[in-house]
Amino acid sequence: MIFTNAVVAVCLIYMILVVAYIVASFCRANRKGKLKYLKNFKRGNFVLIYLAALPLYWLAHVYKGEAIGGGLLLAIKSC
Repeated sequence: MIFTNAVVAVCLIYMILVVAYIVASFCRANRKGKLKYLKNFKRGNFVLIYLAALPLYWLAHVYKGEAIGGGLLLAIKSC
């Protein structure tokens, strides 16, 4: 139980920091910089958010009663 709470806390803190960094970077840029930032975000920078979302979805499915492997597959599908 303590492990899962720690994982949830770390994932949520990480997600908050990533989203805050993305918003701050976008707001600081000028118009040309914003367009460049959006293009780079679409090319793969969004993966940083999935690093936090995937364990959270997995824990949710496991708590719901799914098997560990099935919970992982459902987490990937949910993300």
